[in-house]
Amino acid sequence: MKQLSLRTVFVVSAVVLILITGGAVGYLTTLNATIAVTSVTAALHREVSAQVVSHLRAFLDRPQHLLEQNGRLITAGIVDTDDQAALQTLFLEQVAVPSAATSLYFGNTRGGLAGAGHEGDRRTFYTTGTRGFTAGPFQKIEASHDGTRGEVVAALPGYDARERPWFKDALTRDNGAWNGLYVLFTRQDLALPASRAVRDHDGRLIGVLGVDLFVSSLSGFLADLHTRTVGVTYIMEPSGLLVASSTGERPFQVDATGTPTDRLSAADSALPEVAESARQILAGTLSNGAEPDPSASGSGMAVPRVGRATVAGEAHVVGVTPYEDPRGLSWLIATVVPVAAHQAPVVPANVRTLILTALAVAAIAIVATVLIRRALAPLAEVADAATAVGRGDLPRTLPERGTDEIGALARTFNEMVARLRAAQAQQQRQVSELADAENRFRSLFQNAEVAICNEDLSGVMATLEQWRAEGIQDLRAHLQADPDRLQDLAARVRVIETNPATMKLLDLDPDTPTVPNIADHFVATTWDRFIDKVCALWNAEPQFRLESRIRTARGNERTVLFSMPVPRTLAQARIVPVSMVDLTERNASEEALARKNEELERSNAELESFAHVAAHDLREPLRTIASYATLLRRRTQDRLTDEEAEFVAYINQGVARMDALISDLLDFARVGRSDKARSAVALAGIVTDAIADLRPAIDAAGAEITVAEDLPTVFGHADELLRVFINILGNAVKYRRPDQPLRVEIGGERMPDTTSCGVPMCQVFVRDNGIGLPPGEGQEDRIFRLFQRLHPQDAFGGGTGIGLAICKKAIEHHGGRIWAESPGETQGCTIRFTLPMA
Repeated sequence: MKQLSLRTVFVVSAVVLILITGGAVGYLTTLNATIAVTSVTAALHREVSAQVVSHLRAFLDRPQHLLEQNGRLITAGIVDTDDQAALQTLFLEQVAVPSAATSLYFGNTRGGLAGAGHEGDRRTFYTTGTRGFTAGPFQKIEASHDGTRGEVVAALPGYDARERPWFKDALTRDNGAWNGLYVLFTRQDLALPASRAVRDHDGRLIGVLGVDLFVSSLSGFLADLHTRTVGVTYIMEPSGLLVASSTGERPFQVDATGTPTDRLSAADSALPEVAESARQILAGTLSNGAEPDPSASGSGMAVPRVGRATVAGEAHVVGVTPYEDPRGLSWLIATVVPVAAHQAPVVPANVRTLILTALAVAAIAIVATVLIRRALAPLAEVADAATAVGRGDLPRTLPERGTDEIGALARTFNEMVARLRAAQAQQQRQVSELADAENRFRSLFQNAEVAICNEDLSGVMATLEQWRAEGIQDLRAHLQADPDRLQDLAARVRVIETNPATMKLLDLDPDTPTVPNIADHFVATTWDRFIDKVCALWNAEPQFRLESRIRTARGNERTVLFSMPVPRTLAQARIVPVSMVDLTERNASEEALARKNEELERSNAELESFAHVAAHDLREPLRTIASYATLLRRRTQDRLTDEEAEFVAYINQGVARMDALISDLLDFARVGRSDKARSAVALAGIVTDAIADLRPAIDAAGAEITVAEDLPTVFGHADELLRVFINILGNAVKYRRPDQPLRVEIGGERMPDTTSCGVPMCQVFVRDNGIGLPPGEGQEDRIFRLFQRLHPQDAFGGGTGIGLAICKKAIEHHGGRIWAESPGETQGCTIRFTLPMA
C-alpha cells in the first residue's frame, strides 16, 4: 500500500477533525437548546405545583382553623352547646363572611344537629337542625344572614348526627379530620366536609363541629393559573376520582335529567389530556419512569414526578405532585403541558445554527489546508529540536526567523523550553521544600507538648462493616452483651507511632523501640468509653471527643481527654491522629475551686449576719440622738435663733434619714434569713395584701391597678415575696407622671423551659405608665444596686435607694432573676422577675 505523504495526512486529518468538531458543536448547540426547553418545562411544573400546593394549604387550613376557633369557644364555655338557636346564629354570621366554608354544623352527644350555610352565592342562606336538639326529625329552613327564618326547604324523618361519617371520623383524629368528597343534591358543586371533636378540660366529648367546602373554587383557581401558561392542571384522588380541573369540567356525572349519578373519574374526562395522562399516572406507565425531578429537591414541598405521555399522537410532559394532609386527605396534582409549545421556537434557531456551523467548518477547512501546506516545510527542524528536548537537551532552541507563524512557533518553542527549564528547577525546589516540610512536621510531632499517637483503625472499620452486613443494628447493646468481641475490637486498634509526650503521659520509657498497646492502659470504666469511640465510627460522627480514665505503666490513674477526627473510609482509617490531653491536674483544681466557693458562701453568710447585727445595734444610739435633739428643741425653742432652730431641724432630719437607711439595711439583711421553710405561695393573695398595704398611697395617686386572674402559685417565702411587690408597686406610685392617671398591670405565666436543675419556672411582670427610664445609659441595671437613686434626694418624695436591691436579693434567693425594661422616658417601665413554680 502506498504511503501517504505527510502533507496529505495533515490536510486530511485537519479537515476530518474540523468536520468532527463542527458537527459536535452543532450537535451540542441543538442538545443545549433541547435541554433548556426541558429545564423550562420542569421549572413550569415546579412553579405550577408550588402555586397549587400553596393555594391548597391556605384553602384547607382556613376551615380547620375555623373549627379549632369554634372548638375553643365551646370548651371555654363562651358558646352554649345546649342552645341550638344560638349555635345556628353563630354559624350564620360565620358563613356570611367570604371564605371557602359553605356550611357549618355541630352534632352533640345526643345525636342532635345545629347548623347554617349558604347555597354558594352568599345570597341564599339556610339553617339546619333536629327537633329538640337531639336525634330525630331534621329540617333545612331558609334564613337571611341576620338570622330571620323562612320556609322549610328539605326535611328528613330521622337524623342522628352520631351515625354520620363526619361525626365518627372526628373521633379518630384529635386535630380534625377530612371526610370523603360527595356531590351536593343541588347538583351545583362537589363538597369536601371536615370535622373536629370538641372535648372539655377533662377530656369528655362535648360534640363534633363540622364544615363543608365547595370544591368549585379550586377549579377557578386552576383556570386562572393557566390564563398565562399553556397546558392543563387537575387534581384527583389516588383512586383516580377527579377533584378539580383548570378546564372547568364538573367532577361528577349527571343523567339526562341533570341529576348527579356518580363521581367522575379523571380517566373518563372529556378532555384527552386529562383522561390519557390520568390513565398512565394510575397505571404507572409514564415514560422515563416518572421519576422525581432532582432539581426541585430541598424546596420545602413535595417533589414533582415528571414523565411523558402521548395524547392524540402529540407528546406531552406530565408532572405529578402528591399532596398529603395529616388529617386524612391525600390528593395528586397533575400538570400536562404539550412539548411542542416550548420546542416550536427552538427549531428555526437550531436550523440556523447548523447552517452557520457548516459554513464555518468549510471556511476553516480551506484556511487550514493552505496554512498546513505553508507550515510543513520547517516542521522537520521543529521535530528535530523537539526530539532533542525530549532527550533532555533543554539548552536546544530554534532560530527565530521572521514574524510569521513559523517565527511565532519558534519563539513559542523557545519559551516552552525556557519554561521547562524553570519548571525543572522549580520541581527540584519543591522536592527540597517538601522534604523540609516533612522534617518540620516530624519535629512538631516529636516536640509537641500534647500527647499524640497515630492509630490504624482500618481493622476496626472492616470488622464493623462485616457486622453491619450481618444485620447488627444496636452496636452498643451488642458489645455490652459480648465482652469477647469488644476485646477483639480493642486488639484490632494498632498504634503506628507515638510522640514523646505520649510516652511521658503513659509513664513509658521514651527510648523503647516498641509502640504501646493502648488497651493495656484501660481501666474498668475505659471500656465503656471505648464503646463510645466504636459507636462514633459506626455512626460516622464528624468528631470524637470524650474524657476517660487510664492507667499508666506505673499504675497511676489519670483523667485524659481523647480527641480524634472520625474517618469515613478505610483509606482514612489507616492513619488517624489521636490527641490525649491530661486533665488530672485541671480536675483537681476544679475540686479545689469548688471547696473555695463553699468557703466563700460561708463567709458571705457570716458577713450578712454581721451586717444584720451591726445595723440593729446602730439604731440604739440613733434613738438616743433623736430623743435628746427633740428634748433640746422643745426646751429651747423660744430661746433659739432661726439659724439655731434650722440646725436642730437638720439634726432631726439626718437622724430620721439615718434611721430609714438602717431600717432598710436591716430589711436587706433579713432577706434569706427566714427560719420558715418554703411552701406553696399563691401570688394572687400576695398581690392583694401588697395593694391593701399601699392603699392610702394608691388612692391618693388615683392609680388603677389591674391584676391578672391566672397569677401562678410559686414555691417560696410569703413575707419576702410580699416585700417584693410592696417595693415595686410603691415605686410605681412614687415615680408616676403628673400629666396622666397612673395605670399598673400585674400578670404572669409559666415559662416553656426550666432551670438547669429541672425546676419549672414562671415569669411575673409589673408594668406601669410612669416616668420610664432613659435608653442607652445602663439605668436598667443601676436601679437594682444598693443605695442607688436616679434622681435628687428631694425628688419624687425621697427614698433610700434600697427597695429594688431588696427585691433583687429576694428574687435571687428564690433561684430567679429580676430585670427592668423601658422603651424610654415618659413611656413607662416594666419590672420582670422569675420564680420557681410550686
